[in-house]
Amino acid sequence: MTIAQDLERAILHHRSGRLAEAQQGYQSVLAQEPENADAHHLLGQLLAGANRATEAVHHLEKAVELAPNEALYLRSLGLALRRQNRFREAAETFLRADRAKPNDPVIKTNLADTFSAAGLYQQAVPLYREALALQADSPAIRRNLAQCYSLMGQYDEAVKEFEAVLQNNPDDNVSRTRMADVLREQGKTDAAVAAYREAGERGGDKAELLTKTGIVLQQAGRFDEAESNFRSVMEGDSSFAPALLNLSHQHRFSADDPLLGRMAGMLAEGVREEWRPQIEFALARACDQIGESDRAFSLLQSANRSMAASAPYDPAPFAALVEGLIENCGHAWRAGLASHSADQRPVFVVGMPRSGVSLVEELLCRHPQAKRNSDPGLIELVTGEVCGGGRLTSGFGSKLAAVIPGEAARLQARMTASLDAQGSTEGDAQRIVTARPGYYIHLGLIAMMAPGARVIHCRRDPVDTCLSIYFQDYRQGHQYGYDLEQTAVTYLAYRQLMDHWLNIGVLPIHEVDYESLVTAPEEETRRLLSFLGLDWDARCLDTSVNSGPIRSGALWDVRQAIHQRSLRRWERYEEHLDPLFGVLASLLPQEEALPAEELR
Repeated sequence: MTIAQDLERAILHHRSGRLAEAQQGYQSVLAQEPENADAHHLLGQLLAGANRATEAVHHLEKAVELAPNEALYLRSLGLALRRQNRFREAAETFLRADRAKPNDPVIKTNLADTFSAAGLYQQAVPLYREALALQADSPAIRRNLAQCYSLMGQYDEAVKEFEAVLQNNPDDNVSRTRMADVLREQGKTDAAVAAYREAGERGGDKAELLTKTGIVLQQAGRFDEAESNFRSVMEGDSSFAPALLNLSHQHRFSADDPLLGRMAGMLAEGVREEWRPQIEFALARACDQIGESDRAFSLLQSANRSMAASAPYDPAPFAALVEGLIENCGHAWRAGLASHSADQRPVFVVGMPRSGVSLVEELLCRHPQAKRNSDPGLIELVTGEVCGGGRLTSGFGSKLAAVIPGEAARLQARMTASLDAQGSTEGDAQRIVTARPGYYIHLGLIAMMAPGARVIHCRRDPVDTCLSIYFQDYRQGHQYGYDLEQTAVTYLAYRQLMDHWLNIGVLPIHEVDYESLVTAPEEETRRLLSFLGLDWDARCLDTSVNSGPIRSGALWDVRQAIHQRSLRRWERYEEHLDPLFGVLASLLPQEEALPAEELR
């Protein structure tokens, strides 16, 4: 049998799903003819499909080496590199494929998808447009363009593109559901609910769509309607954990609550592995509410261990990020910032997660002259552009210090345009509030983009803050939170950076302590409003005032009457918290900094 016949037989095995035989066949061909580009390419594709990325890339690189202008080989290599998150190399490979086959809409879409995955959305959009010019009837290309606009925060454009897909493909439930997700991000509750429901009527996954409907109602403060959706899912499919988990976020538990038994039963009977940590987090929060602290902490340990195993955390990049910002953005840098805008509308609420950021945002946004920012992602988008790779990197400080005055003026114009665009929908708001805990990292960029901005820094007892983070199911970001010691280390770095911003006077900053806020809410709220130049308004403390959708994890808590139940919460868990006390010793009173066994 000839080599060509051996290769053809391997291809037939591959097409028929007999992958082991196909792999053996390709390897046999390569044993006879090591320079066979087709065999390297096909074996690379097989290995990529089996998630054996390193081996796949090796064979695909060999195929490209043997046939450097073969667009098909280049495209396959680009896809394999992208699966490894090697976005720069993938983009370079797709560019080579595009030069080899200039009018191929698939290759242009692959390149656009790579830029989008890397956070380089501005580079992705024109490529999607080029691909659509070549294949205007492709719903997949237009859907990816819509998703790119969504990631950019250009929600109107995203909805427009999704609607264009649905006009010709009304049963495309992927597009309809994603459009509903965008409408939810815009705070368009009724439109999002209608889209989710239509997706369900057109054959979409009922449990998933009812749960999404519940979430959007939850965010709008329509808790009774949300609960109805969640319970409807639970009655139809008792094993669908997301509905139960989201219901638990708006539920105050009692010792005899049937939901406690239901969650414990799901853990005992076996549940999908990706849901197990979520259920453990939810049950831990429930046990905390009913005073079962040891059981709660045991559940937290199990949940956080599982999350840490699936998303290992490396503290070095964050330490380098903070060090770089402090080193590069000092007094001289601050003095050299040019101001081309005196716009005082922007207000940024920052701090560690679980330090009261969402509560302060809600109090402010109940004021008739303060509104939520409907384009809060602009800062992250510009951060990616400044860093050059689409995402925040440890070199952010040096990149920020290198921004030239002309570019700074353009950034200020972008901020002003974003605020002006919201004016037509947000009314004549004197203050537009962006509440993002992690934006303490971005205060240097914010000073450059919005020199008239004011900052509210939320603080809370360090141990309570870190413990509360440990209680949270952070599936994206905040991987440090899966380990108490790493959480404390991150807290110290945050305090170091905030002290630096305060020292150089990066912007006017008002500090509010969570403990003072919940103990004397009117007094502290008056101070907040005074800092922002707003008159006192009793509606700020009126929980019946709906300030609009809330998308933080505290969406239920911040709509309840202010309480003091979370003060010194750490005392109920003291025997478990030695890792926190050790790292945070320099910030704590002496008696708290001692390990629990020494106190005993």
